[in-house]
Amino acid sequence: MSDNIQPPRETVNQILNLFTTDDFEKLQNEITKVLTNFPNGSTSWLLLGMFYNKINNLDKAEESLTKALEIDSNYPEVNRIYADTLRKKGQLEKSIIFANKAKDLAPNSVNILDTLGTCLASNKQYKEAEKYYDLALNINGQNPIVLNNLANCIRNTGEYERSIKYLEKALDISPNMPEIHINLAISFIENKNYNKALISLERISGLNLNPYNRSRVYASYGHIYLKLFKYEESETYYLKSIDNSKYIQNGVYEGLAQISIVKRDYIQALSYIDKRIASSELKNESISSYIVAYSYLFESNQKKIFDKICEYAKLMQSEEKSELNYSKDKQKKLRVGFISGDFCEHPVSYFLAGLMREFNDHNFESYGYYNFSKFDKMTDILINLFTKFRNISGLNDKEKIKLICSDEIDIIIDLSGHTSHNALSVMKSKVAPIQMTWLGFSQTTGINEIDYIICDSLSIQEDDEKWYVETPLRLQNSYYCFSAPNEKEHPIKIKEDSDNIFYGNFGNTRKINKNVIKVWSSIILKNKKAKLILKSESFRSSLVKNQILRDFDSHRVNSDKIIFETDELREKYLSKYNDVDAILDTFPYPGGTTTCESLFMGTPVISLAGKDFLSRNGENILRNLKLDYFVAQNINEYIEIATNFKKIMLSRDLRKKTIRKKFLDSPLVSNIDFSDDFKLKLRQSWEKLIDDQI
Repeated sequence: MSDNIQPPRETVNQILNLFTTDDFEKLQNEITKVLTNFPNGSTSWLLLGMFYNKINNLDKAEESLTKALEIDSNYPEVNRIYADTLRKKGQLEKSIIFANKAKDLAPNSVNILDTLGTCLASNKQYKEAEKYYDLALNINGQNPIVLNNLANCIRNTGEYERSIKYLEKALDISPNMPEIHINLAISFIENKNYNKALISLERISGLNLNPYNRSRVYASYGHIYLKLFKYEESETYYLKSIDNSKYIQNGVYEGLAQISIVKRDYIQALSYIDKRIASSELKNESISSYIVAYSYLFESNQKKIFDKICEYAKLMQSEEKSELNYSKDKQKKLRVGFISGDFCEHPVSYFLAGLMREFNDHNFESYGYYNFSKFDKMTDILINLFTKFRNISGLNDKEKIKLICSDEIDIIIDLSGHTSHNALSVMKSKVAPIQMTWLGFSQTTGINEIDYIICDSLSIQEDDEKWYVETPLRLQNSYYCFSAPNEKEHPIKIKEDSDNIFYGNFGNTRKINKNVIKVWSSIILKNKKAKLILKSESFRSSLVKNQILRDFDSHRVNSDKIIFETDELREKYLSKYNDVDAILDTFPYPGGTTTCESLFMGTPVISLAGKDFLSRNGENILRNLKLDYFVAQNINEYIEIATNFKKIMLSRDLRKKTIRKKFLDSPLVSNIDFSDDFKLKLRQSWEKLIDDQI
């Protein structure tokens, strides 16, 4: 055994060169020799920690690096690799501490500045991260790894074009780095340029890939084909990704779950989501995905759904609860926050914009907290309607909480529930004296820190209250407030084909279950001239179409009776209702936005009365138009109404234009009345809070 504590520089360099190969067995053997000869050398333990970090055995990496730090706590490279290991383990705050320490010890190290940037980016501190990447590039502007990591950081803020630019520069410098090709493909995917993403991946085919990178390539193919609605190809590549590496790539289990949901195999979907929860340090998004999928699985058992939501909601990670100091003035001007990932072309925004147009006055002001990076025309509209608008998508939870608390919000309203891009972990930290949920999710959130769920007397009835951790805050009419499109821009026209009866459904295909198809088949078979138009972007998939056609065929409905159409821009999409005589609503999950759009276009909707919040949405809308005769109490009545809807319309002197008038005259689009009632309920909840403090 050598008396020299550290291994010779030459030996270290030889081992570092081995890190650029995929010969992990030889690498481990050489490091073991060094440890045998130099067991007290911090560099020996550093090399072992680097090895375990590279193969993602993070517990072993942390153990080895801890020993290196015990020998020399001021070794910059040990602090750097330790920070990177902590980052991979999800210990983000701690990783930043050690990355900063490494930076203080070696402020001009490009690798250390890069690692600090990556730790900050992992913690969603993107602007701060970009600062350190820029410092690294000021020292060495031709470093492809820094350019690659900067591009990934920028992509997470939604700046896809800029991300692509940096990745293309990195490839010019180092065209044989598979990681850059893969990340370029991901940026193309996010920018919805799928052909370029495929080309980027094809360029990797000639490169020598280790199992980890091969797994990443397969995962990227899976993501692309999922976006292209080629579910079978996507599933094949996701499974290949799993087979090629024991370290599961981001989005693989989520993608497989999504495909399982398309196939209506909810048990399998839940299994994949559970695997993602078990394998990930950051679990919140997967927990919400599980809750949404579970809600579709046990459609008739509210107790099971409630218990499971509460069980999984408890697993959601959150920061410590906020210390709130607020005025006890009952009459103060209330500062109301609305937090959502859907301030864009999305159904939530269609039901929010009308309220916001009438919301701000001398008693109320509004703050919008946007938890997503997508900006479009609807985003621009909402920005101008809120008193203040904050884009929080690039912040971590601690920063979001700090910002909201600094705004001194009195009442904050979540608009997402457990749907995509939600901020329930922020709500769990209690960022306002009163917290509410509205619109996004028609089940309980399971978050005890949310005080109220905004609803109405039909959606949550007295017997249903036991299935909510929130207290129902009931509005006078409907909890819906729809922003109707411009009438002149969307005229009602007479259907050209008057011989056939065209039923339709333009909703989410996951709502079209086997029981729905069975009932729709009965309706179609009762009239030889009946056809069904189904419209959804999911019908770009042959798997989805064939699955539905098989179900109809099992009830003796020929494929020529079913017309599939894909989504279009909203302007063209709304005009399609002119070709439809009546919409057949799904059950037990009816339409919301599509029902309002159909009625705006004068097309009647036949809906089945429900037994809980979500299943009552169609009934809720129709009753507010006084179109109760299109609400069936059971399946037989649903078939009867759908078969005889023309007679019903004739007997009631209903035409498409009169249905539109009923819709526009209803409480659903009375923005002023809705806003007045909404603000009254907010004020009453505030007064109750103050009274309870006395």
